[in-house]
Amino acid sequence: MGGSWSSTVVSAMMVSSSESFLLYSSTAGKCSTMAVAPTAVATAVADTAHPPAPPPKPVPGGDLLSLNFDELSQILGGSGRAKMVWSALSAGVDPFGDAAEFLTDKTAAVLKDTVERLPWQVVRESVSSCGTRKLLVQLEDGLEVETVVIPDLSGSRSTVCVSSQIGCAKNCQFCMTGKMGLVRNLTAGEILGQVFFARETVREHGMPPLTNAVYMGMGEPLDNPGAVTQSLQVLTHPFAFAMAKSKISVSTVGPSPAAIRRMKGMPSRLAWSVHAATDDVRRLLVPTTVHSMAELRDAFAEVLQSRRREHLFVEVVLIEGMNDSPELARALASLLRPLPIRAGINLLPYNDTGHPFFRASPKESVEEFQRVLTQEGFVATIRTARGDEESSACGQLATTANNERALKQRHRRSTDDDKAAARPP
Repeated sequence: MGGSWSSTVVSAMMVSSSESFLLYSSTAGKCSTMAVAPTAVATAVADTAHPPAPPPKPVPGGDLLSLNFDELSQILGGSGRAKMVWSALSAGVDPFGDAAEFLTDKTAAVLKDTVERLPWQVVRESVSSCGTRKLLVQLEDGLEVETVVIPDLSGSRSTVCVSSQIGCAKNCQFCMTGKMGLVRNLTAGEILGQVFFARETVREHGMPPLTNAVYMGMGEPLDNPGAVTQSLQVLTHPFAFAMAKSKISVSTVGPSPAAIRRMKGMPSRLAWSVHAATDDVRRLLVPTTVHSMAELRDAFAEVLQSRRREHLFVEVVLIEGMNDSPELARALASLLRPLPIRAGINLLPYNDTGHPFFRASPKESVEEFQRVLTQEGFVATIRTARGDEESSACGQLATTANNERALKQRHRRSTDDDKAAARPP
């Protein structure tokens, strides 16, 4: 989950509103009670011979979702026109298409003359038996990312699980996104584009209204803090997507105390993908872990104090014989007890990602883990998978094959350009 768990990499998605989650299994396509992220294919995408690819350079004026509300107002000649455009986007309607219901003819003409169309498209969509839909979004440079739209089982709302990176550098052993390595960061516009496509999907298929968003798809959000924060500001802007801060969750593994402290000003709820409370087991599951769990916990405590002791979700993917013992449940309680608030704990099922030794914890072990935490004074909720039959659940997102082709093409073009530059006149 990216910070959590990643579209393909994620483990669970937070569906704010009440305090429930939805799990969507990208690999299997099953549905359950927790929100997770986009999926992909899988096979290592990162070409170790080349550094992560940079995101596309912004174009003056830029595509529509790369502009904040004030910038769009200035370009279109007034906030009234910007509000019309955003009313269409928020409803899941392309303002460059048939949007007469939202835009005047004059506004539509000015928009087409001054702003670029959205340069992305949904190239594949799959649906699981519970109604969870996984979208494969192709970006301007040919790379792809997965987004998951999860309808609440009550029928009252839908949640979108967005990706913040293509691939992930955290290498969580239970996550398919981690197997990709980091390809590149997403821009704020590319993150927001996923929300637009989710709103469009909800409208076209008559799904419950999209009110919640979780950054639990592909990638670690705190490794891309600028774009994530910028996208959050647009999501919560009253004249843009107008989502409530309380209905957006950013999930992170906690790359470092410094990275965690960047969450102080994020307009969202916070989730910490812990997975194991002891340093030795945590490093087995998340090999890139550098800091102790106590150091990361103390950074979260500082953030929570600055945010008026706001609620924190803690996520644990339970793997048989690895991190599901009563002793580790007690260790988790000890780790979390010094926090200024009592964190809510979500116990997530391990969704099959092809690991040769990992298996989901048996029901009895999960219930015992929960019982120990309850005895220690914590509220621990057992979550069920959503969308796992379509590989849309936690930890199952990955988009490798086409990304490899796009990266190779980009490398060839770069090499050809270098050769041309080196050629004598």
